[in-house]
Amino acid sequence: MTIQAIKILSYACKDDQNFLTQVFEKLKTVYDRVNKRLSGLFAIEFFQFLLDNHKHLIYDLEKSIVGFFESRLSVNFHNPMLVARLFLFLQQNHELILKIAPSIYRDLFPALLKPVAWFKNETIHIY
Repeated sequence: MTIQAIKILSYACKDDQNFLTQVFEKLKTVYDRVNKRLSGLFAIEFFQFLLDNHKHLIYDLEKSIVGFFESRLSVNFHNPMLVARLFLFLQQNHELILKIAPSIYRDLFPALLKPVAWFKNETIHIY
């Protein structure tokens, strides 16, 4: 399953909420299966799906994001595509993330600082 497929499924769920449960179960299965093997772009798109549908789903987003930072970002912090997409995701969703999981930024500040230090010139332009 690709990142574009998640976006298409997310749009389908926005149009018809009846698909949401089935799509979520499939995405969760795929996420659990491929999370350790991919660079992290799939995980960020999965998190976006969860945030888009957070009112209708029961899922511990905070646990998944912390796991992502500990396992994927600590290994792939030098990937410019991943870092750019991550900061764009955090910038676009910061208010919603603070509502759902308020301790994310406080707990993960050192992990967020590492990519900023690695790509200091590039990440400054994002903000």
